[in-house]
Amino acid sequence: MDSNEKVGFNSRVRLLRGENCTLLANMDNGECLFLSNECVNIIEKSIEEDLTYYQLIEAIEDKASKNYMAKLISKLEQLCMWNDMDIENMKSEFLNFSIDITNNCNLRCKHCCVSAGDQKNGSDLSTEKMLTIVKSIARLKPASITVSGGEPLYREDFVTITDQIRKYYKGALILMTNATLVTESLAKYISEKYDAVDISIDGIDEESCSILRGKGVFEKTLKGLKLLKAHNMRISASMVLSKETKELGDQFLDYCKNILHVKGIIRCFEDTGRGNDNKKMLEIDDNGCIYANKEDMEKYFLKHKIFRVQPQIFACKGARTEFQINHLGEIFPCASFMEIEFSLGNIIEIKDLKSYFDRGEYKKTEGYKRFYSWMPFNQKECGECNKQLLCFSCANTVRKTVDRKDFKKWCKYNNEYFDMYWRCHGTV
Repeated sequence: MDSNEKVGFNSRVRLLRGENCTLLANMDNGECLFLSNECVNIIEKSIEEDLTYYQLIEAIEDKASKNYMAKLISKLEQLCMWNDMDIENMKSEFLNFSIDITNNCNLRCKHCCVSAGDQKNGSDLSTEKMLTIVKSIARLKPASITVSGGEPLYREDFVTITDQIRKYYKGALILMTNATLVTESLAKYISEKYDAVDISIDGIDEESCSILRGKGVFEKTLKGLKLLKAHNMRISASMVLSKETKELGDQFLDYCKNILHVKGIIRCFEDTGRGNDNKKMLEIDDNGCIYANKEDMEKYFLKHKIFRVQPQIFACKGARTEFQINHLGEIFPCASFMEIEFSLGNIIEIKDLKSYFDRGEYKKTEGYKRFYSWMPFNQKECGECNKQLLCFSCANTVRKTVDRKDFKKWCKYNNEYFDMYWRCHGTV
């Protein structure tokens, strides 16, 4: 910490006050921290008086209080809540890109958000054009690149594309795959080129997996996973819960940890692509948990001490630190907003890609404006409500809630939930 640095919060930090405590919420990384109102008042007074870090510490007479404030500010730095951590104009080397190198796939999963394999979204680009795209991204030297699809291993030039990325990029390279096409030689190659692999399983056995992914897929996926694991590949396995498998979340995570010895991830169902076609059959009816009896909800809340868990806040990374690129080179804010109306431009048509991201030129597009309109603070229903950042964790959830005309119910539930959270935390 530079002693001459001015006291201040990151501009992306929001302060939500309770009676005794204030919740500091970082909209960039989702981190939260409860502070006493007394501490917050001291920092805000220092900001108002334009004090430096040194002046703030020296103004505190008690030695123990000096040490406490120094440790507190150090903690704020760690959580990227201090004023020198602002990333409003994020540079390309801090961005994360996911590239769908194909829309083809050997499977026809019912929940596929991009309708992979159905030829609904145009044919894949030629090897030459795809190499141009991945080269352009690789030369930005971003924080990470994820290769996805469709099924990326379905492209015959998968190795050529990967080699092109690695020619210009030494950073974190991740592969998303269904693993059914993994062979011994391919597993060895992937382990040499990629840092991690994310495998979609969507079940704990043949029966549960087949609901979304089809018959016979489970064993093929496990075979590919084991081949990769034999080469010491860092693996995470994911599952999307459906109406028929909604009770299997904990079992899946346990299966990943204790049987497969990989990291387990539960993903949200996205009602786009083929997922939208099968929405009624797959989407979990959340009325049972969202509009639960208030008294029963509070008993459960207290029994499991949920108030001790850091609340989830709105920290959308879409079109800020994360971007999704489809198989045609179109850039989108994230995987949940890949309709053409949200396009931020096409990589092939952008002359200076680094400038495009570094200077935020993509924010001038109509696609970005449409995407940004779904931020919770842009909803007339939210207004100036200081709980808006706690109600949603994703802009797509805002869109879904508005589309199904469910905003009033959602708002009522969240008001009750967060009033209860503050009450149980002793702040209301």
